[in-house]
Amino acid sequence: MPAAFPTLVVAVAAFALAGCGEPRPVSAPTAASPGPVELTETTANDLDAALAAHKGKVVLVDCWYLACGPCVKKFPHLVDLHKKHAGSGLVCVSVNVFPEELTRKEKVLDFLTKQGASFPNYILKDDANADQWQKDRGVEFTPWLMLFDKAGKPVAVPEKATPTEVEELVKAALAAK
Repeated sequence: MPAAFPTLVVAVAAFALAGCGEPRPVSAPTAASPGPVELTETTANDLDAALAAHKGKVVLVDCWYLACGPCVKKFPHLVDLHKKHAGSGLVCVSVNVFPEELTRKEKVLDFLTKQGASFPNYILKDDANADQWQKDRGVEFTPWLMLFDKAGKPVAVPEKATPTEVEELVKAALAAK
């Protein structure tokens, strides 16, 4: 074995280990970066307060539940909109409006996690105001989308809006002053 071989091994090892244990610069997460997925049980009044806290942002609320086939099919579009537009001021919120699914909360959370729903996710508790909350907002069936402009005012989303149409409404709300 040549005399230079041990020196070469030490030099390669030192090069490979250079920087280990030292902090490396990490880019700051963006608003659309995947984060932890959480599911919060809420009352109608607390949900209103949570939505109001986003004033100054465009808020897209998806009313859905796991046992609703069309809801599950459309949910990935909400996640896509979040990924595309969170950095521009869009806040996506999912509201499971079927309180009976509280008994399957782990399954609901598993679905949200698999979808990558790293935005606020709520499950509406069955309280005296839950049905009224939905009626007051025109939620007659699911999936149901609600869009709020930066001032917190509702923007009409057509009942059968396609994902492209919803995205156009979101873009227009984000562009508005």
